[in-house]
Amino acid sequence: MSGTSEVGGLGIRISQIPSASANTPNSGIYIVSRLLPSTSVTQRLAVTNSSNAPIHVTVYPGPATNVNGVFLPQAEGTSNELTSWTSVSPSEIDLAPKSYKEVTVTINVPAIVTPSEAYGVIWASVSAAPGSSGITSVNRVGIRMYEPIGNYSAASSSIPSTKPSWIATHEIEIGWFAFILVAILGFSYAIALGSKNKKSEVVVENSKTSKQGKRGKNGKKN
Repeated sequence: MSGTSEVGGLGIRISQIPSASANTPNSGIYIVSRLLPSTSVTQRLAVTNSSNAPIHVTVYPGPATNVNGVFLPQAEGTSNELTSWTSVSPSEIDLAPKSYKEVTVTINVPAIVTPSEAYGVIWASVSAAPGSSGITSVNRVGIRMYEPIGNYSAASSSIPSTKPSWIATHEIEIGWFAFILVAILGFSYAIALGSKNKKSEVVVENSKTSKQGKRGKNGKKN
């Protein structure tokens, strides 16, 4: 499943998963490629516009932290090691209503790295023209980056291994539906089987009654 982040008609989602990370948990929702020294990793994202108006979108990497499992994007305009390696092309796109375009994220890893895990976000941002108050409204949505660097242990990785809540919720609903359906079918089968056995017993009883009716009082057949 591909995860989509959307606000105000603007959305962004994974549209291609690198083969090396295809089996990594939630690779269809986050950017999770292992970053090895002197390598380059590319991945395509789709930026979408579900609104009825055209929009101009800026796409760029931003830093984030992850402390005790709490993922926190950092302020716009700041950077970290991961964002210094990351670029997006094209970085600006125009989207017609009800349309999408793909962008390519490239991470160029230097030759010397420290094994660790780096965090960031690929943001898609739309800015509205300043109003009479002079305040510019900015809407942005993003795809999280959980990037193990070098030989950082996968066992120590903080990439979420659990499924998003909506998937888990739907699986619970489907599980309950299946349980109820099986219970109903089992109950119906039990009723049908009981009814069949009862009819068989009546037939046997009638058969005995019929045979006894053909005998006289002395037990001999008439």
